[in-house]
Formats: sequence, structure tokens, C-alpha cells
Amino acid sequence: MDEVNYKNNFERTLDYLYKFDREKVLKSLIDTDTPTILDVGSNVGQTLREFKKWWPKSYVHCFEPLPEFYDELIKFGDDRVYYWNYGLGNENKTDKFYYHKIQPMLSGFEKLNTESKDSVAINEPKLAGMKDGEFLDNINDEVSVEVQRLDDIWDGSKVHILKMDTQGWETEILKGAQETLERTEVVLTELNFYDLYESRKSFSSIEKYLLPKGFRLYDISHISKNPMNGRTDWVDVIYKKEK
Repeated sequence: MDEVNYKNNFERTLDYLYKFDREKVLKSLIDTDTPTILDVGSNVGQTLREFKKWWPKSYVHCFEPLPEFYDELIKFGDDRVYYWNYGLGNENKTDKFYYHKIQPMLSGFEKLNTESKDSVAINEPKLAGMKDGEFLDNINDEVSVEVQRLDDIWDGSKVHILKMDTQGWETEILKGAQETLERTEVVLTELNFYDLYESRKSFSSIEKYLLPKGFRLYDISHISKNPMNGRTDWVDVIYKKEK
């Protein structure tokens, strides 16, 4: 291999962006073309479609508790995709799920914070394409959904990727998945830092469940910046289990 000498960190980053994106990073970590993927918080299948594009022969288990999303999700049609119409957590029970009509993708088990200072939709509604008060008038509708612990329903087989996009509920999922994490290679999750929800998370929130299982942060694959205050609102992170 030819030696490369970077003049500065900017050149190193440009080289990275030329060589890698999230697909290439994940494929470099998974050594099979038939991975088993748990897609927790599937919504209507946005990430499912990415996974099936990257690994057409993959086995994907989709978890989506909201009936409106689930009914759309199951239209995907693939005999290697399995659908579970409930959420994951640390208890087997019926729980409150907060549906947000104005921005359904923000729906989840965490209540949206109506006093948020970081939300563009609340503080600068025109930037979000909304009218004053429109966002607040269409959030936090309560829906009852079923919740299961992953360790109680998973058959114990190997998991190549555990993906979580659950709007701040990731810690509860990890609490109920400690046995499954023993047989998991990669965790792909969103991590929210801002005050959009009534509870905030941090790296330590999830790492106290991941580090003891041998996972280490591998990549921050996406960073969402706030145009009002310059802070980082949320990131997508990839954790890889060290052999």
C-alpha cells in the first residue's frame, strides 16, 4: 500500500468521507451476506429498506408497536422479514406510547417536553415550516401498546446488528436485552442529547449496559446540529463488540 501523509486533520476527514459511509462501515464489521438484524423502532420501514438493499439475503426482525406504522410496515413483502407488533423494554406489560400527529417520527415511550428550549418547531416554528403553536397542539396523544423484554422473546441465536431508533427509550431496551447482547456483534443506535423529550440521555446512559458486554464505540455515523444555538441535538452511533 502506498504511504499517505496527511497535512492536517481536515485532509484525513476528507479521505474518510471519500472511502466510507454508514453502509461501508457496517459492511466492514459484518462478515456474512445473510446477517440477522433486529430493527427496533421500525416505523414504516425506512431503515428496513436500507438493510435489504445492503444485504438482500438478510433476516430482519422489525419491532413496531404503533398500529398505524405497523400496518404500513408489513406491506414490505419479503419472506426473510419478520414483524412484531409491540415495543421492547425492561418489563412485559401494556404501556403508554405517545403519538405526535404533527411529526409522527418523534412518537415513542418518552413524552415530548412542551417547555423545550432546543426544539426548532417550538421556538422557531417558521424554520420548521409550521405555524405558531401548531407543534404543541398535536403532540403527546396517549396510545396503549404492548411491551416485551427482548431476552424473553428472542430464541438465543446470534444477532449481527441490533438497531434502535426509539426516541430516548434505548436504555430500557438494553436493560431487557442483557442476555441477547452476549450474542450480538454490533449495536447501531440513536442518542438524544437535547431537551425535546422530558428525559435526556448521554453516552453513559447506554454505555453502562454496553461496555460490560464488551462493546466499544466504533463510529459516530451522523451528527444533527441545532441551527438556533449551535449545540448537537442527537447522533447515530455504532458500537462494536471487541473479540
